[in-house]
Amino acid sequence: MANFPTGVGLNGPSIRVTWQKRIDNANQRVHINVAGSPNNQRDLNAAGRLYRETQQDLNTGMITWPELVDRYSKQPKIEKRQAETEALSFRDAVLQFEAKALRMVESEAKKTKGKKKGWAKSTIEDQLAMLKTTWVPVFGHQALKSIRTKDIQKWINQNCHLSKKTLKNRVSALRRIFKHHVITPNPCPAKEFVFPDEEEVAVLRYRPVEVDALLEYLQDRPMIHLYFSIFRYCGLRTGEILGLKWSDFDGQFLRVTKSIVARELKNTTKTYTKRRVYVPAYARNTLEEYKATRKGAKVVSINADDFIFLNTKGTVFKDADTFCNAWREAHESVRLASKDADKLYDELCGFWDDEDIGDYLECKIPYRIPYTLRHTRAAELISQGQADKGPRELGHTRAMFESNYAEILEEYKDRDEDYSLLESRA
Repeated sequence: MANFPTGVGLNGPSIRVTWQKRIDNANQRVHINVAGSPNNQRDLNAAGRLYRETQQDLNTGMITWPELVDRYSKQPKIEKRQAETEALSFRDAVLQFEAKALRMVESEAKKTKGKKKGWAKSTIEDQLAMLKTTWVPVFGHQALKSIRTKDIQKWINQNCHLSKKTLKNRVSALRRIFKHHVITPNPCPAKEFVFPDEEEVAVLRYRPVEVDALLEYLQDRPMIHLYFSIFRYCGLRTGEILGLKWSDFDGQFLRVTKSIVARELKNTTKTYTKRRVYVPAYARNTLEEYKATRKGAKVVSINADDFIFLNTKGTVFKDADTFCNAWREAHESVRLASKDADKLYDELCGFWDDEDIGDYLECKIPYRIPYTLRHTRAAELISQGQADKGPRELGHTRAMFESNYAEILEEYKDRDEDYSLLESRA
């Protein structure tokens, strides 16, 4: 059993060293957590040496108690930062925060016991963009400490045309500024604001006849065709598709473990979880055909560790621009059969304006961003009674899946109900 030296104790899973002194008839303590395991006697002995050497310095006057407090206590640092914010303008506060945030870019987001550590580069960039474009014009040279909760609520009320999610994201970015500069109480507390009620924005998802026509048009470009086949039939995110390697495909499933984010390969996904995604027959066949095409062309030798999607330089794509351009081109070129276009228009005209679906009248396919294909896959799973597998396949928590695709769940929830059970038996 480990032996704890004088002045050394436990603080949860960490080793804590404590010095104390009686001042004005009260005990004052200074704590510091040190590296090491409390189960390792060598680490405990090192902590004990730190305690004894520092205590000796105190006894001989080489260090004073206030100096020890200043060295190890967080409170003086907090008080110093608070003092520095007395005359700090909001604009300058954002600039100081930006300097810290840019240093944090190097701190990779990790997965530790299911918790995210650090900030991803894309998160930092989004937060800074919202602060500069939204909040600096509002508060600008106003003193940081003079901003009140009612000022923030007033801005929310004035911008109720924005979606609830957008408003919450911008308020969350603002909250970080006050937290960073230790403004207490924080004038931007969580769950304090009243956001306008809103209906979920509907998504004009692709119907099968539309996707089939688009994929048929893209068949002459095997890599582009494969990319959108995986998007459509597997519902992966853009960066997850670009990050796929041949070793991730076992003939029936894709292992999703990586992602391209902000032009960089990350060894994690958006939700920091790995998953196996079923590959339907169409996408399986397309994968095998593309692999055979690559081998036949002898462009590069295919190894298991090669990325599936390689650019003309033989390296992984850092963004999806090439694919998005091809997707838009396909929309401009493809024409539906008049009966299919008329059927889609008649089906949707009661729910959508001509601004959204008017292209059907000309047998065109209304353009939607490729990400909409995830909604198409979600609708397919739900319509086939596989909603319980949706979170796993699309990489969501169950709560997020039910929130994002609430409209589709609502649309299909009563399809298989046996209403005869509701009949009166009288």
